[in-house]
Amino acid sequence: MSLQLSNGGSDVVAISANGPFVFPTALASGAAYSVTVAVQPGGQTCVVTNGAGVVAASNVAAISVNCEQAEFALVPNRADGTTSVYRIDPSSGALGQVPGSPFPTGSQPTDITVTGNVAYIAQPGSNTVQGFSINATTGALTPIDGGVAAGLSPESIVSDPSGKFVYVANAGSDTVTSFSIDPTSHALSAVDTEPAGSQPVALAVSLTGPSLYVADESSGFDFSFTTNTATGALTTALGTPFFECFQPFAIAVAPSGQYVYTVCNGGNDISMQNANPSTGQLGVSTTLAGVGASSITITPSGKFAYMGKIGSNTIQIYNVGATDGLFDPTTVQSVQISPGSEAVHVTVDPTGRWLYAPTAAGTVAAFTIDATSGALTAVPGNQAPAGNSPTTLAIARPVP
Repeated sequence: MSLQLSNGGSDVVAISANGPFVFPTALASGAAYSVTVAVQPGGQTCVVTNGAGVVAASNVAAISVNCEQAEFALVPNRADGTTSVYRIDPSSGALGQVPGSPFPTGSQPTDITVTGNVAYIAQPGSNTVQGFSINATTGALTPIDGGVAAGLSPESIVSDPSGKFVYVANAGSDTVTSFSIDPTSHALSAVDTEPAGSQPVALAVSLTGPSLYVADESSGFDFSFTTNTATGALTTALGTPFFECFQPFAIAVAPSGQYVYTVCNGGNDISMQNANPSTGQLGVSTTLAGVGASSITITPSGKFAYMGKIGSNTIQIYNVGATDGLFDPTTVQSVQISPGSEAVHVTVDPTGRWLYAPTAAGTVAAFTIDATSGALTAVPGNQAPAGNSPTTLAIARPVP
């Protein structure tokens, strides 16, 4: 589908290539115009600049249209049984809810992972994982099946970097299940189930090696596995489990794959370990400054770490050491969301330009990221409405 621009509603022109464009209806000198995007092209998001004004004595040449790869933010709302979908404005990072959102996505949708044009959602209310196709033009979600059985209370889900496998932490079964993705239908098939402590609640994968890391809230350990790149089967890494801290409940891996960060003890401790992404082995745990974190994410550059802070409606920012992975306490920054808007999760988009935080207030807060300092600045219309009990957020970049 090509880009369509509108001037005042019924006057529409289709654009299929770079260059000047002409609307069907000519305007006289002194007439007002207001050019907007009527239909987004498949797989892209376009923004009009200088789109409004008054016609002078010559053709209007100041209007420009910029199109980028379409990005959508997907937020499961656990209490509603829905997922909110937003189109990300490529110039500002602002979120605009797409038509039809929020979409029904099963019983207690809690976590989500995206691979290609499909989102897979963990549904603890039915002990299933269900796939949904993502429309590259509109962002709409459509079920691809009725869901596949997972273990009891599937709380966390991730996909491997190749997009061939999905991994699920079953908190009620004390296991991790691997699923293969059919390349044509995108349906899931169970491959392997392995024990993982006594309450596995969070997963993270390495981007640089076949390693999967599991935070086990009850035991205080992280479990790690290597993943078979051909079958998706799991093999327990040498030395597993690795002691972390009291009640680990969130986990993240540095983009380099060299460091694993675990949030523990009600968010009051951050544990960091050196990691071997090829073998899944972890080093001795180092406790970083406690901040009362609810979640953690690292920018694609690996330079900055962001943590939603429990009870303070703020997001804290740390510089990350380039050679040791440690957080520099002398560089800590903090940004306020708004009263009652505690961040329950933080996510950085793949370009590293925006940070998004679903909040306990039923909104999604949006910020721009300064590439030099890591500082956050609220985007226009900073908080977009979500459903009840939003839990996490994933970024999709579907292609037609």
